[in-house]
Amino acid sequence: MSVPFLPGNTFANPRKTDFRKQHHFEKKNGYTTVSRPKVSADAAIDAAAERLMSQSLTSVSGARAAYDPTLTFGTRSPAKKDEYIPAFVALDGKQLHFDAYFKESVHESQLETYRVRRVKIHYFLEDDSISVTEDRVLNSGLMHGTL
Repeated sequence: MSVPFLPGNTFANPRKTDFRKQHHFEKKNGYTTVSRPKVSADAAIDAAAERLMSQSLTSVSGARAAYDPTLTFGTRSPAKKDEYIPAFVALDGKQLHFDAYFKESVHESQLETYRVRRVKIHYFLEDDSISVTEDRVLNSGLMHGTL
């Protein structure tokens, strides 16, 4: 009759030299998988570890659970090297638009001291140039367009 495999009924292996804590998960092909514990050459410990693994990997129905990530996600394709694309090609036609205003002082009138003029700032990513334009306001008497 053998001692049941319960906590407190197991004995430490006196020949054990590696006391690091073992990990239970591994990364393979970008997926996390359950790793099998590394045990010593002692047959009794190997059998106990096999029993533990079979108990933990057995589902409720009693069938042994096996997880293959390639069934769900497919095979992992090798990473493609990006081709070099010059900045003027990658950023062609791309712009940043900003709405802005500035105060223009008015010296000729006693009714107003400044005017608020609304402008649009366009920053062209292709060549790092800036364009400042003012929308046309009818009957304002001011020059509008590109500043």
